[in-house]
Amino acid sequence: MAPKAKAKTSVSTEPFAIGMRTGFIEAPPFRPGLNLGCCMDIPTGRFERGYDGHWYHTGGLNQITGIGGRGNTFKSALAHAMMLIALGRFFPYVEAQARDTEFSQTYARFQELAVHLERLVGVDLSEIVNFMITSQGEDSGNVWFGKLVDHFQAKRTAGKKFIYTTPFMDNHQHPLTTLYPSIVELDSMSGFLADVAAKILEENEVGESGGNTVFLRNAGAKAQMMMQLPGLMATSGGYFITTAHMDEEIKMEAYAPDTRKLAYMKMNLKFKNVPNNFHTLTNNLWMVLKAAPEQDDKKRAKYPRDVKDNGEGNTDLMCLTVVNLRGKQGPSGLPFDLYLSQSEGLLVPVTEFEYLKSRGFYGVTKAGQSLTLDLYPGVEFDRLTLRSIAYGDVAFQRAMTITSELCQIKYMKPEHHAILVTPKKLLEGLIAKGFDMEKILHARGYWVFCEHESEHVPFLSTMDLLQMNAGDEEQRWYQHFKKS
Repeated sequence: MAPKAKAKTSVSTEPFAIGMRTGFIEAPPFRPGLNLGCCMDIPTGRFERGYDGHWYHTGGLNQITGIGGRGNTFKSALAHAMMLIALGRFFPYVEAQARDTEFSQTYARFQELAVHLERLVGVDLSEIVNFMITSQGEDSGNVWFGKLVDHFQAKRTAGKKFIYTTPFMDNHQHPLTTLYPSIVELDSMSGFLADVAAKILEENEVGESGGNTVFLRNAGAKAQMMMQLPGLMATSGGYFITTAHMDEEIKMEAYAPDTRKLAYMKMNLKFKNVPNNFHTLTNNLWMVLKAAPEQDDKKRAKYPRDVKDNGEGNTDLMCLTVVNLRGKQGPSGLPFDLYLSQSEGLLVPVTEFEYLKSRGFYGVTKAGQSLTLDLYPGVEFDRLTLRSIAYGDVAFQRAMTITSELCQIKYMKPEHHAILVTPKKLLEGLIAKGFDMEKILHARGYWVFCEHESEHVPFLSTMDLLQMNAGDEEQRWYQHFKKS
């Protein structure tokens, strides 16, 4: 059932009968991001009522995403995780390409990082047409980007056969349509090399004056590429992820002025070899503040894979402290921790649990060393069993995600506080209204195209749950989640 129509304004519009709406093409109300989860959706978008009455979220992977950090802060691993999560959720109606400027990426590495992504398990990434790796060894940066532009133009020209229906609504309350997703990862922008710069390097020995303009010419090529990206991505179903190196800015004067490009950047840090418009044209610009092994007092992994993963000196589990320096659709400057395994990639349950722990164990009940989620009280866990339980129990993992999103709504989305309740109250309210928690915790929390809904388990967002608890019974889909 479609949502109720908005009340008409009483303000007279007669003077504007032939105004600026005449002859212009109206932009869509928003361009939805691809949901990523792992504490990266709520801060980068908002909940929107879909054409079917469900509440969907617009955040996650937006059109242009930048990730900065010093060397060895796992910014590439974070970029890989974003690309692979989106690839997995829309697979096979999606394509992705990893552009390698440092000659370090392999299909085997991406295969390792996809081990916990359900729809990619068992898929050989080196064999499918949906994914490929390219590098500067095969074609230069500007030649590659030219091919990318041509490919996106072909997508637009092909028309209807590449257009799918999202669950969101356009300005006229009709389903919003878009081209299938094309995800491009450039690792890194700092290492991007155009022909014009490569030629200068080839024609001049190291240290020769003729090579002095190489950085200027290469920066100009990158700036031109960045200028094209917003329009190219927005009109082609494109999602661009790029990393960039950061390092100390050396200042010769003791009292040199603050030259930070963005308010939440650290003093004396700057992006290396990126154009100025890199700071302004990214929809989200994440910075990895620090990365360190997450160990217990005996130098073992704080959250091991299982009880056998207890070796001393284990540095596989890493904690990345990140902050969104520039969030065009949400708050900036709020640091939080992402947890990843160097061998298995981003660990969503660990990240979400640590977020709850940092907020006073929100939605978690403690009994000595034993813990339970208030939304899923039948399963006990501790730090030693968290990963093995989460990756073996879909309902537990979904309960953790819902709890973390409730916590994020509490701290970041005051507009929803009127219906916000604690996880314990939510569980009690849903059970009292006859809803089946088994069905709820096996539902999907991210949007997909309407044409492919039947290939997935039913959808149910955290905002849907709050609305269900608040008594919004007019939606027919509610009946699917009632007890039989």
